Amino acid sequence: TNSSSNTVTHIDRSGSVAKTYTVPAGRPVGVTVDANGAAWFAIQNLGLIYGIDVLGNALGSFAVGGRPTGMGTDLNGNIWCGNLTSGFARFNVTSKSVTTVSISGGASSQNIITDSHGNVWLGDSGQVWKVAPNGTVLATLVEAGHRTPVVNHQDEVFTTGFGSLKLVQWSNSGTRLGTFPIPVSSQQGLAVDRDGNIWLGSQSTTVYKFTPSASVLSSFPTGGSSRISVAVDGMNDIWVSNYGSSSVTKMKSDGTVLQTIPVGTAPIPIGDATGFQ
Repeated sequence: TNSSSNTVTHIDRSGSVAKTYTVPAGRPVGVTVDANGAAWFAIQNLGLIYGIDVLGNALGSFAVGGRPTGMGTDLNGNIWCGNLTSGFARFNVTSKSVTTVSISGGASSQNIITDSHGNVWLGDSGQVWKVAPNGTVLATLVEAGHRTPVVNHQDEVFTTGFGSLKLVQWSNSGTRLGTFPIPVSSQQGLAVDRDGNIWLGSQSTTVYKFTPSASVLSSFPTGGSSRISVAVDGMNDIWVSNYGSSSVTKMKSDGTVLQTIPVGTAPIPIGDATGFQ
């Protein structure tokens, strides 16, 4: 999602740009892929989500209100969307209906992700919620400034937030398991690779890699500037968006950069490609 050029870029496995699509002019920032392979995007300034199917056909725009940002798909195929001003919305892909989830808004999730039980994890400034598929809140994790959750392969949760200088590890039931210092305060986005290592994007010059117990392993330059999100694909490659240089970087899990791919202006692909599969 290229937030300043009102386009979205489709990149194939080889790293080539397959196609660039124009979307409604309103700052596209979030992305998720549903069970049918359709891609859905948050159009922030218009309060919409917008869909494109696997053949490139537009599926239309649907109002979710407020300023939608991070997106994710649950195990029932519903699309979840965080909102900077009015909580969270759940979109039924089949009926095209929108349900507002009654959780306070204000600075919605950098990631929206689902655990293996089908529960959805949503963050807002200072809190992360474990939410059942029907919208019932099952647990609340409280840590100042934290709104970026990621689920590891044991269904544990790590959270962080811009300016917090730490990662917090939680059990799936919401018990705090540990608090770990991190060397950067401008973090934006978390992901977990196949080996359980944690990746953290930041607006500094590097992306950080941590062990499964949150010890710093290393940091790697991406060749771009101002990381906004980090993702892991099914081949265990790491994808990092470079907001400041209008590109995305694909790297191996050892930090080796494979390529940096020019995309549209100011990419902000906030979604659920965080490694939980």
